[in-house]
Amino acid sequence: MASCCLLSSNFFKTEYTEYVSHESQSNHFVQAPFSFNSTLCKLKAFVIIMLNLDIEGHPFIMKKRGENKSSKLPLIILGIAVIVIVVASVLLARGFGTNPVSQVAETSQLITPIDYQQDFGESAAHVLIDVRTPEEFDSGHIRNAINISVEILPDRLNEVPSDLPIVVYCRSGNRSATAAQILVSSGYQSVYDLGGIQTWVAQGLPVEY
Repeated sequence: MASCCLLSSNFFKTEYTEYVSHESQSNHFVQAPFSFNSTLCKLKAFVIIMLNLDIEGHPFIMKKRGENKSSKLPLIILGIAVIVIVVASVLLARGFGTNPVSQVAETSQLITPIDYQQDFGESAAHVLIDVRTPEEFDSGHIRNAINISVEILPDRLNEVPSDLPIVVYCRSGNRSATAAQILVSSGYQSVYDLGGIQTWVAQGLPVEY
């Protein structure tokens, strides 16, 4: 297909050059400022030839010697076919150039305190991580939580199992979002962002010291 497009492009260039030369000799001013170094310019030149337009989009008064409208029909059809092939090739290249597996969204899931209690509670196996500082953790934390601050989380991923759901929380929700992204980027599949412990306490849920 590449050979076909190259031959077609050379044909377009030759046709356009001869056409401009003929019109110039007929005292009809023709301006041809663009080059043929790109596919778009070649297609543009071809369209100009096929539609019998000048650079500004106006019809030429004179037509190529010995040419009539019916003789242009096959060339117009050929031009449309070439344009369709080029566009289809670009779309197919983009479609087949991506791996469907790589398009899986790398995002964590937000979970509310109520949903956390319903979905996990005391019985469901999971890992609850408090990503605040040790001092904040000691001031009050959710039961069964372990403390790994977000600053050192990348260095302690070996302590986080990858075969269980991971739930993270912090004080207000900012650091938990960062922690969740770190986990997802590291390949963890089931990551839940519980947000801030402030919301937990505001809903009257218990904390431990």
